[in-house]
This record gives sequence, structure tokens and C-alpha cells, in this order.
Amino acid sequence: DGTEIKCLTEHGQIDLKDAINKSCKMTFVQLGLRLGNAKLAEYASKLGFIININGSSPPALIGNASIGQEGVLVSPMQIANLYATLARNGLYLPTRLVSEIRNHQGDIIQDYPRQAPERVISQETSRILKEALTRTAQNGAGRLAWIENYGTAGKTGTAQANEAKKVIAWFAGYTPVDNPRLAVAVMVEENRAGNQTGLRGGDIAAPIFKEIGKRMLDLLAS
Repeated sequence: DGTEIKCLTEHGQIDLKDAINKSCKMTFVQLGLRLGNAKLAEYASKLGFIININGSSPPALIGNASIGQEGVLVSPMQIANLYATLARNGLYLPTRLVSEIRNHQGDIIQDYPRQAPERVISQETSRILKEALTRTAQNGAGRLAWIENYGTAGKTGTAQANEAKKVIAWFAGYTPVDNPRLAVAVMVEENRAGNQTGLRGGDIAAPIFKEIGKRMLDLLAS
């Protein structure tokens, strides 16, 4: 339909790990088109996401959905759980905010048991993604999120929030790299006055991830 999706800079010939590190839109558009509408929607559903595509969706919509734009709405909790799934080597657990409710005497009156984990990503695919996300946080766009002595695996992101073109800068990931304990998603919104324009996840959200992660890990170690 004439829609053009392209990167801001030319990356040349790159592999998947470099595409993640450099946020190469074209790589993910091509992957989305190769997967097709049904598979893309299926995997999104398995990971707890809902994307607005169907069998008659045009290629442009599939391409935009593949890079998290048109037809995709997510919360920080969903993004954090995505990284928790990767940290568990592809095992998905639905988020649970409340484990049980007790009365004033301490008796359990309502229990919300955790569901059994479900494999939604293969161990090999998880390994490849984890290596790429570690590289991104160690030497790439997310390097300001790297936590010394623990390591970080994660990714930057920028999302359009509304029709006014306000943006949200993201960094999400997990830490430590070995034996992960925490999955964190940081979201920084452009304010109404518009004086935080040009937000970049690697510059503003990644350092916040580092601060949160380091403080939490220090508490867990104490």
C-alpha cells in the first residue's frame, strides 16, 4: 500500500543479535512478515499480549505491529513479565499481584495459587535472545543500565503514547545475568509541556533501571 518503514541509519548486513543491539526496524518487520498474521498473534497471546491484527490485516499493519507500534498496547507489567519469561529460559508465568487474603486473625480466606509455568519460547531461542540482550546492555544502547558485579540483560525502546505524538522512553530487562532475580521495566513519559522532547530510553530510562536494580540486589544480598 506504499507504506515505508525504515531505520534512521543504515546498518548494512547484520545478524539478529546486532539487529537487537542496534534496534534495526527492518529486521523485525521482515521477521513479522515471515511469521505472518496468525503466528504473530499466537505468540503475542502466549506472552500475555493482545495485538490488533487478524487474517485480513495488510502488510503495513503487520510490519508496524512487529516493531511494537500500530495495533500494540502494553503495560510496564507486561513488559517486565516478558523479560522474566526470558530470564526463566522461555517459561511463562502470568503476573500475580496478590497471593492470598487474610482476615484480622491471620486466617487465609482467599488463596490465589500461582499457575504452573508454560513453555512459550524454546530454550535455544531464549539463549540467543539473552546473549543479544546482554550485549546490548554491556556494550550497546543500554550500557547505562549495566550493573557492575551483577550484569544486565535488556533493551531500550521508544513508544508513541497518543495522537499528540508524546513519546515514552523505555528500558526493560533483568538482572543478574547469571541466576536472574529481578525483572524491571522503566517507563519515562514526555511531559505535557513538551520540554522533554527527544527522549531516548538509553539516556534517561537505562540509568533508572541501574539504580533500581542495584538497590534491590543490595537489599536481597543483605
